[in-house]
Formats: sequence, structure tokens, C-alpha cells
Amino acid sequence: MTSVGLIGCGGMAQDVVAALRDAGTTSGVRIVGALARPGRGDAARAKLCGVDIVEALDELLAREPALIAEVAGQAAVAEHADAVLRRGIDCLLISVGALADAALLRRLKSAARDGDSRILLPAGAVGGIDAIAAMRFAGLTSVRYSIRRTPTSPPR
Repeated sequence: MTSVGLIGCGGMAQDVVAALRDAGTTSGVRIVGALARPGRGDAARAKLCGVDIVEALDELLAREPALIAEVAGQAAVAEHADAVLRRGIDCLLISVGALADAALLRRLKSAARDGDSRILLPAGAVGGIDAIAAMRFAGLTSVRYSIRRTPTSPPR
């Protein structure tokens, strides 16, 4: 069974936890904890029932996850991913847009080399962008993108 830590306790984390619960033991994944922002642990516990919530990255790293999945937004990538990678833990980045910052990308690549770890990027939005780019050869000339978020969602 693969042990996974989550950085983030919002909507994306809730979706991940729900999907893993639905898959049951067939997923082969056990969530060892989720990192909430300091002072938000109680709210996170209410959202992610049954998941151990911590408020410091060191507490999550002490649980020795094989993988950490960032599900908290680009600011969380900038704040935490390099420490995860330097500890030798692979890091799955959901907020791939953070890598548009060239300095951050260089820092994370260096951390991954130093920690002998990997930056993992899931297919999905990036794959969709590749598909849209390929469609221009078939005559696509414009794309309209919209996203819907609740008013209380943190900025991305």
C-alpha cells in the first residue's frame, strides 16, 4: 500500500479523499495526513472526516509518505514543494500553472535532484491544452475557457 500525504484540505482534497474511499482497498493508497493552513485545522477536520490533519509541513513529512500530492494551489507549490522534494519524497503537483514561474521551476528541479525525488505532473488540464493546440491544425481559431468557483474559494 502506498502512503500519501496531501498538501491542502479544500475542494480538491475532498475530491481526492472521496475518490479513494470509493475505490476502497483496490486503490492501494493510504492517506497518512493532510496539511492545513495554520489555524484552519478544525475546519479541515470537518471537511476531511477521518483524515489526520496537521498544520505544519514537518508534521506531515514525519509520517514518511511515499508521495505528497499538492491539492492547494500555486502558492502552496511555491511554499512547500521544494522542502518535500529535498526530503526525497516525490511530489505530485496538481497546480501545474505554478511552473510557469521560471525561477520556481529551477528551484524545484534543483530540489528534486538534491533529494533524488521526482516532480510528478498529472494528465488532465495539460493534456487538454495539448489537444486544443493540436486542433488548430484542423482549423480551430479560438477557444473560450470558463471556470466556475464559489465566492469563498481562495484565489488561484
